[in-house]
This record gives sequence, structure tokens and C-alpha cells, in this order.
Amino acid sequence: MKIAVASTDGKMINQHFGHADRFMIFELSGSAVQFVEIRRCPPLCGASDQPGHSDEVMEERMRLIGDCGAVLCARIGYGMQRELAARRIRPVEVAGFIEDVLHRLLEGAQRK
Repeated sequence: MKIAVASTDGKMINQHFGHADRFMIFELSGSAVQFVEIRRCPPLCGASDQPGHSDEVMEERMRLIGDCGAVLCARIGYGMQRELAARRIRPVEVAGFIEDVLHRLLEGAQRK
């Protein structure tokens, strides 16, 4: 399963979903976590030239991470949580080191 991660520094999950200008994509399979790529996108909210939320930017963001089973971010609004869930992408609010959180997810998936 692919996981999208919102991070400003590539080490910590520390960014709000709507403020992210890129998502790090990881693949979880078997007992391995593998970095795949960085996908860039315009911020969904808080942009100086586009206050509020743009439907076009939101759709672009959903297409960008549409092949992921979950997105990990420090914060995410309720509306975006519902939008992601409707597209079968699990929104997860979490903070911590990316590798630690991904390995905890992997361990949890292996127990099921």
C-alpha cells in the first residue's frame, strides 16, 4: 500500500494537509518500507494569492494522492477528512518521525 506523508523536512510528519506543497510517497509491503517519490502540489489553503480553498486545487491534490491508501499529516480539517474517506484514502493525524510512524503502521498491518 502507498502512503502519502506531509512533511516540511523529510524527517518529521509536521505539516497540515492543506498547507503541504508536496507529499512524500512511501510503499509498505511485506515487512518493508520503501521511499517512492516526492509529488509536488500547490497549497490548498493559506496561499497569499488564493485565500480559502480552491475546488480545482483540491481536485488536483486528490488526483495526486489518489493511489494512496492513507495520508499522514500533523493536522487536517474535517471537510478534507470526509473527502479523503469518500475516496477510500484514510486520513491520519499524527506527529513524529516518518520512519517510526510508518514502521508502526506496518507492524499493525502485519498483526491483522
